[in-house]
Amino acid sequence: MAMLLNTNKYFLLSFVLFVNASTFSQTDNLARVHIENIVQAKTKIDPANIAVCSQYGCKKITQVSIDQKLQLRILQLFQVEKLSAQYERALLAEYIAQVEQFIGRQTNTQFDRGGSFPVFLNLGAQYSNQMDCIDESTNTLSYLRLLDSQGLITHHDVTGLVTRGGLLAGYPHTAVLLTEEKSNKKYVIDSWFYDNGRPAVVLPLKIWKLGWKPSE
Repeated sequence: MAMLLNTNKYFLLSFVLFVNASTFSQTDNLARVHIENIVQAKTKIDPANIAVCSQYGCKKITQVSIDQKLQLRILQLFQVEKLSAQYERALLAEYIAQVEQFIGRQTNTQFDRGGSFPVFLNLGAQYSNQMDCIDESTNTLSYLRLLDSQGLITHHDVTGLVTRGGLLAGYPHTAVLLTEEKSNKKYVIDSWFYDNGRPAVVLPLKIWKLGWKPSE
C-alpha cells in the first residue's frame, strides 16, 4: 500500500506537469478524476465498459467494449502450462498490443504514433486521436486491471503508475508499474514508445528510470 501511495504521488505530480501547469478546465477536471479513479482502483472495469483516454492528458474519453471473440483470444493467450513470471510479462506486452489494435478502430487511435512528438510526421494525424504517455499509461493500467480482475495475471501485482524525469531521464514520463510477487522485483510496462498495436515495452524499473528508450 505504501508503494502504491508513493507511486500515486509521483504520478499526480507528472499529471499536473503534462496536462496543465496552472488551472484545470472542466475537461481537464474530468480527466483528472478519471485517471485518479483508475490509479486508485475505484473504477470497476469490465469488457462491456472500458474508458479509453486520448488527445493528450486524457482530454477525450471514449467508452468502448471488447467483444467475445477478442475475450476468447485473450483467454487462450494466457492458457499456458507452467507459466513463468518472465513469460507472463511477455504475454502482457502482447496482450496490450492486441487490445490496442481492437480498440484503435473504435476510438480513432489506430493511427497513434509512438511517442508524443512524431505526430507532426503522421500522415493520418488529422484522423487520429493521438495519445501522450498520460493517455497510454492510464489505458494500459485499465487493460491490466481488467485482466487482473479475470484472474489471468498470476505472477505480478498491478501496482499503479510510476513517473521518471530529471537530469538523467529527461522530461517527465509515466508508465505502469508491475511488481513480481515472488521476488518483489519491480518492472515497468510502457506502451508509449511504439505505434498503436505494437507490443508494449517491459523492462526493470531501475533501467527505465535511467531514461531508457528504444535504440531504433
